[in-house]
Amino acid sequence: MQSFDRSKIKVLHILTNFSIGGATENTIFSVDGLQKLGYDIKILTGPNILSEGNLFQKAKDFKIKVEICDDLKRKINLFFDFIALIKIYKKIKKENYSIVHTHSSKAGIIGRLAAKLAGVPIIIHTIH
Repeated sequence: MQSFDRSKIKVLHILTNFSIGGATENTIFSVDGLQKLGYDIKILTGPNILSEGNLFQKAKDFKIKVEICDDLKRKINLFFDFIALIKIYKKIKKENYSIVHTHSSKAGIIGRLAAKLAGVPIIIHTIH
């Protein structure tokens, strides 16, 4: 059996926001498990909605890298959505991700399109 260096496999999880709830909690536990296996993982999320709480401290406790894309917002806005698409595309291209895994509707549409345009070989979407 051939072995490979998992640390060279870069994975980006994209969520619309990092509020308290099933999608975010599920993503944190999935990322934590993959990190323990040696994968290079980061979470990209939109700005948080204060009234919905957040799980940034939990991610920090698990030593998970979380980055915010200010233009990735839940509400549909063609201007911000286009800017978010461009920013996410550039990030994926620059950081050379092998896998992009999206969660939630907005992040799923914009994130998968950006990943496809950037030539990511594996694109996954989970419905929560």
